Amino acid sequence: MKSFIKQIFATFFAIIFAVITMIIIVLIISFSGDDEAFVIKDDSVLKINFSLPIVERHDSEPFDDYNLPLLNNQKVLGLNEIIKAIKKASIDENIKGICLDLSSLETGWAITEEIRNELLIFKKSKKFIVAYGEYMSEGAYYLASVADEIYINPAGEIEFNGLASQQIFLKGTLDKLEIKPEIFKAGQFKSAVELFSNTEMSPSNKLQIKELLESFMKTQIQNVALQRKIDYKTLREISDSMKVQSLSDAIKFKLISGTKYWDEIETIISNKLKLSTNSKINWVSIKKYISSDNEVEESDNQVAVIYLEGDIVSGMGDENSIGSDFTIKQIRKAKQNKKIKAVVLRINSPGGSALASDVMWREIRILSKTKPVIASISDVAASGGYYLAMACDTIVAQPNSITGSIGVFAVSFKIKNFLKNKLGITTDFVATGKYSTLLSMIEEFKPEERKMIQKEIDRVYFDFVNKAAMGRNMQFEELEKVASGRVWTGEQALSNNLVDLLGGLDLSIDVAVKKAKIDSNYSIVYLPESKSKIEKIFFDWNEEVSTKWINNKLGEENAFYFKKLNDIKKYQGIQMRMPFEMKIY
Repeated sequence: MKSFIKQIFATFFAIIFAVITMIIIVLIISFSGDDEAFVIKDDSVLKINFSLPIVERHDSEPFDDYNLPLLNNQKVLGLNEIIKAIKKASIDENIKGICLDLSSLETGWAITEEIRNELLIFKKSKKFIVAYGEYMSEGAYYLASVADEIYINPAGEIEFNGLASQQIFLKGTLDKLEIKPEIFKAGQFKSAVELFSNTEMSPSNKLQIKELLESFMKTQIQNVALQRKIDYKTLREISDSMKVQSLSDAIKFKLISGTKYWDEIETIISNKLKLSTNSKINWVSIKKYISSDNEVEESDNQVAVIYLEGDIVSGMGDENSIGSDFTIKQIRKAKQNKKIKAVVLRINSPGGSALASDVMWREIRILSKTKPVIASISDVAASGGYYLAMACDTIVAQPNSITGSIGVFAVSFKIKNFLKNKLGITTDFVATGKYSTLLSMIEEFKPEERKMIQKEIDRVYFDFVNKAAMGRNMQFEELEKVASGRVWTGEQALSNNLVDLLGGLDLSIDVAVKKAKIDSNYSIVYLPESKSKIEKIFFDWNEEVSTKWINNKLGEENAFYFKKLNDIKKYQGIQMRMPFEMKIY
């Protein structure tokens, strides 16, 4: 009885605590708009700290820095925020330079390229860029190479020994569990299913990854060589032979300017600003800097940027996926709005459901008959992601974007032996038709059932290639030569006519403006509209709690493998998905 009463009181106080927390949050939200605008002082320096994961789009909230209950406190940087801040800093007389803190960089290569290109434009303002890091990865150094001066902590490290990509395989796990994957695919290079069927990469997969990495390396070495004024062949030899094994080597080969502690970096920047000995540097963070902007007036001529990021799924999706129903609503909203003259689809997706991809493809095609539609490929728009892009009038990608992967697969997991031998569960069935158990996870496929499924896979693949050929104004046979599930970098895709231009979101918007034939007096609207503060509280809380719980219980590394196993459920139905989840290091 006592324990029962204690439980009632505990529940009661938990509810009271939640209500009080909500009241505090609402009060914070209520007063957050009353703050005075952040004033940028003269001789300020924009400091960009890359320690947070970078996503395509993030709209800062006044309470982002508060660790409050019921709030999604996963801190991220938005590419949109970074680009906006750099653009603004280039014309702001009060900002004298930029300091890049690159001790950590969590993003893909195409997003890195987009930031780097914006910094190159910033340099035309004749303002300084100083880069610092305690440790610099290949990607971090690539971004740092644009700086006038590059410094690494004397006890730190730099990585400059080429690129590699590692993949994991679940076949051994499935074998131990006695779970049998039944695999169907179209496309020699469609190696997504190797995750379940192999213990190592197939020769065709190794070939495409090797050539992909070589294309990445070529772009990286060329651009670093240009900025650091080092001969391309010399720099490539330094990388291939790992001649940089210490910071002194990095200085010797002119990769960095020197080694400094953070207080020494502050002294260097103070000298650039010509500050007196006791004066402090006016550091400006991205969040504070862009929050000082006034609202941009809307024009009657608008370009809509629709963000499509994550796995492609049917239905409404969520913040980490592209739901077909939700996306169609955004496309129709852009179509029906008479002020919107052109649309840019910003795609960052490895693909997913074939059905959902095709449903959205149709809607994009309908939109393109009334307004110019431009695809802007970020880190990846592969398979289903490319399916969306190929419906657009023009496709723009970065040289190191990943795209293509025109192929199809399906996988069905048979768990009869797992249930019987591991759990002691047996099953039986009654069916009305010869093929009524076709979708069962228990019964083995009959030979004729395998033929039926493969026939459907081949049909979907033919449709994919045919629509891609139509979108790219190519003959079917010509397009098929660069299909077969093979992935390409943006640079390779340009050579194969899978994309039209190399560049980022800005170039895509410029193309949209020209195609819509609108003058310079236009504004940009972003879809979907940002969630309200209340929506962020109620809808993000559950995901935040579950993610933290898994990470705390399993540890981040084990949680990664748990997620891989849990992601198997994504493979239901026919898939247009990138043949591997590529992590380059």
